Amino acid sequence: MRATGNIVGRVADAQDHPIAGAEVEAEGQSIAASAKSEDSFSTHAKTAADGSYAFRGIPVGAWLVRASADHFLPAHKNIILTSGTTVEVDLTLTTATAPTGRIVGVVRDSVTSAPLAGARVYYGPLFDDD
Repeated sequence: MRATGNIVGRVADAQDHPIAGAEVEAEGQSIAASAKSEDSFSTHAKTAADGSYAFRGIPVGAWLVRASADHFLPAHKNIILTSGTTVEVDLTLTTATAPTGRIVGVVRDSVTSAPLAGARVYYGPLFDDD
């Protein structure tokens, strides 16, 4: 039986007002002591009207918890989840000063054009060479 724990928390703005409907994602690496193998996990939730969310019964290990919402800059925290524990991860989102949006698409194999399941796409600022 795999060891599990819980991650719970709240997403709010800088004035501590709850953000309902925020997207919360947890990505984790679990090291199974008995099997000596490493597994990756990912789970998603939306916050309730009071900004709360919960991931219950997830594998122990190192987790990155991220929250995002329209018109806010995303926030994240790294945590270690141990067996039988509940870790509280509250995240504060800052209002974006520039327009925000979503990027949607499909990552495809360059030879077969087949969609690639589990591909990671990163977005970030552009860098200037001067």
